[in-house]
Amino acid sequence: MSLRVQEILPEDPPVHSLERSFAGSIKELWQWITDPERTSLWIGSYEMGPENTLWLTPRTPMGLSRIPMTLLEINEGTGLTLSIDGPSGPWLLLVCLEEVGDHASRLTLLSPLTDSNDAAPLESFFCAPLEALSTAFSKAKDTP
Repeated sequence: MSLRVQEILPEDPPVHSLERSFAGSIKELWQWITDPERTSLWIGSYEMGPENTLWLTPRTPMGLSRIPMTLLEINEGTGLTLSIDGPSGPWLLLVCLEEVGDHASRLTLLSPLTDSNDAAPLESFFCAPLEALSTAFSKAKDTP
């Protein structure tokens, strides 16, 4: 866990995670996480605002038309940390990428559980988009 995240969180909080494996390099997966044209195919479009803020417009409404987020940290090619403003207050999301073999990578979403949140936002918000990412990533790999 990064120093920035350690500053924000209580010591050793319980963490909820979602994980997906991909048949492609970490570099390819990073492009699917950060390139606006590609993110629009699986989670939605986003626009950057001042002071590391971004607004996500989800592909599927999920009850929200725009979701405010703050980019707290970026580790080029391997991950990023977001603070997402949800209905029950902000929650942290760590996006971690790693190589797991030749042309294979893993995406792990980590959300520390605190008094103000539980596992529900991570599950409800990201299960369908992660499936959409898996599908889009696979289709792109199959397209010559």
